[in-house]
Amino acid sequence: MNKKIFIVSLAIYQTKFWFDYILHSDLNKNNLFIICFDTESKIFLKKKKFQNFIDISSYKSPKLLSSSLIKKKIRNYEVRNLNKILKHEKVFFGKRNNLKIASEFFLVLKILNEIKILNNDNNIFIQEVGGFVPNMAIYQFCKKNNLTHYFVESSFFTNRFHVVKNNYNCQPILNEKELDSYEFQNYIENIKSKKKISIPSKDIRHFKTPIMKIFDLNNIYRFISKNFKKYFLNYNFVFDSDFLLLKQTILNLKNFILLKKSYINNLNFEYVYFPLHVPNDYALTYRSQIYFDQIYFLEKIAKILSPLVILIKEHPARIGSIPASKIKKLLSHNSNIRIANPKLNSFTILDKSLFLITINSKAGYESILSKKHTFTFGESYYKNSDLVKFCNTFNDLFNYKNHLKKNFNDNEVRKFFKLTFISSFKGSLYNLNFENIKNFKNSLDQIINNEI
Repeated sequence: MNKKIFIVSLAIYQTKFWFDYILHSDLNKNNLFIICFDTESKIFLKKKKFQNFIDISSYKSPKLLSSSLIKKKIRNYEVRNLNKILKHEKVFFGKRNNLKIASEFFLVLKILNEIKILNNDNNIFIQEVGGFVPNMAIYQFCKKNNLTHYFVESSFFTNRFHVVKNNYNCQPILNEKELDSYEFQNYIENIKSKKKISIPSKDIRHFKTPIMKIFDLNNIYRFISKNFKKYFLNYNFVFDSDFLLLKQTILNLKNFILLKKSYINNLNFEYVYFPLHVPNDYALTYRSQIYFDQIYFLEKIAKILSPLVILIKEHPARIGSIPASKIKKLLSHNSNIRIANPKLNSFTILDKSLFLITINSKAGYESILSKKHTFTFGESYYKNSDLVKFCNTFNDLFNYKNHLKKNFNDNEVRKFFKLTFISSFKGSLYNLNFENIKNFKNSLDQIINNEI
């Protein structure tokens, strides 16, 4: 029986990638569809004379629902914990009207249910992991109707990705073709020698200082182009809060300047390392909401571990994203918390640290690779490893010395990274390089063929 595959795209750069994937896929192209949520994607696909697309870009202008009607829809669509579902959208775009976001969410669900081709038990849905309204609505639609759903996200390993089936947690499917592969050792040695984290190609543009983001010519051109299309041509975009994002980037620059005098470069003291997470990342806003407030988190662990010093460092992709006033208050109220220069290499900080505490940062991988003891609190791809201590509550930190007695050995570390490797697939999201498209195509076709 032929199964139809529906791929979700939220922006033009995603649509161009998925279009290239379909173009090169060995699967039956009549069964491959793109669900697009923005006007640019719709126009692009029409110009390419691509027939298999579903346009849901109109969801951004819903009729506002009343609170009573929202409660009714929650029951009808079997939605659990709506506040959790919409948390990422509210955090990412700043303060927004809760009724508006909820109305958008239920409008997408209504549209999905009304499109007959989508309502078939054999359908497969694929999308990048994320917490925006379209992501959550598609996932909820699949859950309610028992449809096969895949989330795709970047792996710790460069140019590889994880695939999570029918859930939102870090439970990747195994790559059967990689079970006997030893290629992962090359990745590890490369990271060790360069002392540099692996950055997915789709995220490289974020790893700049705030001032470089403001004066980036591509960002300037995109800002002008999008707003012209939005206000003069009535285009709809999922990511349409450009003025808000510009304001946030300027505030990030301000915070960076205000914190400069607080940054330390000299690491000649004993400390525990806590790398700050990206505040609006779904890893916090959805997967680990209980620890979303990192300032509160730090205050708790600082008191538990006192007089040990906690060294924090801003995420290199979001320097200045936490208000300087909050960090300065944190530093002044907790004498055992210090902040490192965000330009310092994470491996250098790890090497000199006593151990690492994280919610679910990728620094957990770096810590394991550096054979440092790691305490983690959130949903992550390494939380169940014997090489880390997963903390259910803050109280688990009181016995941190017991975990420090554990010795690492090369075989354990190697085994962990091999498991991570064989839980990933070759290819990188949104990289239009021909070789990458070919690799990604082979991987995703393999996954889909297992379903067919």
